[in-house]
Amino acid sequence: LLALTADAALRSVDQTPPDRTLHYGIRLQTAHGPIEWSDTASGPRAREIALLSAVLLATTVADNEFGDPGLEGVELDFRSVSGERRLRIVEAAVPARKVAPGGTITVSIRLSGRREGDVTRLLKLQLPKETPEGKAVIVVADGSNATAIRTGMDPAEPRSFEDLRRFLRSISPASRISAFVVVPSRGVVTGNRTLSPLPPSMAGLLAPRRSGEPSGGDVEGRIVCESGETLDLPVSGMVRIEIEVEKPRS
Repeated sequence: LLALTADAALRSVDQTPPDRTLHYGIRLQTAHGPIEWSDTASGPRAREIALLSAVLLATTVADNEFGDPGLEGVELDFRSVSGERRLRIVEAAVPARKVAPGGTITVSIRLSGRREGDVTRLLKLQLPKETPEGKAVIVVADGSNATAIRTGMDPAEPRSFEDLRRFLRSISPASRISAFVVVPSRGVVTGNRTLSPLPPSMAGLLAPRRSGEPSGGDVEGRIVCESGETLDLPVSGMVRIEIEVEKPRS
């Protein structure tokens, strides 16, 4: 019913032809508070992506296995602009490849538009003072890659409706660019939490497995800081930059 209503509204109010870019938003009013999602799609499947996103979010919340969300209403917002517009991450750079714990990293990201000139965005990453020394990686990513990285570093499954709300908030839209600093770390999933970092002996105790079997609960990296910016166009691509975390030598 939601898909039919939204599709009829889109066709009658805005035809959204293939050469347009569609901005859309979904807001679910629940007894636990609002759950929102907004994104941008471009090209011949833009309307289909928007409709599927609305249906998927509503279905995930309404049919969750943890309890009645108390769904009270659904608000939809669709707006389109002329032109099939999108951006691609071309390259990313940092002023220096060595940084001290507690330091700030400015990441310069160059994006190339399909019908626009190149644009540059700056994201600042603030390393925690307790960041371990050694090799680390800065990852600049589009929405889908950022979500995959975040889920890979914290793969614990939701065990309650509040966990589900937190998981939905962790999903990045296609119109967002994100930058992470990832450090090697041994962790393990236990219950609805990912414990990291852990010494190998403790990780082994918490995630026992048969000899020769891979463990789905092992986590071998940790995000120590993150930054991002939401744009008005869908973005694609990913870049990795290797850096060294090192305390200043007196």
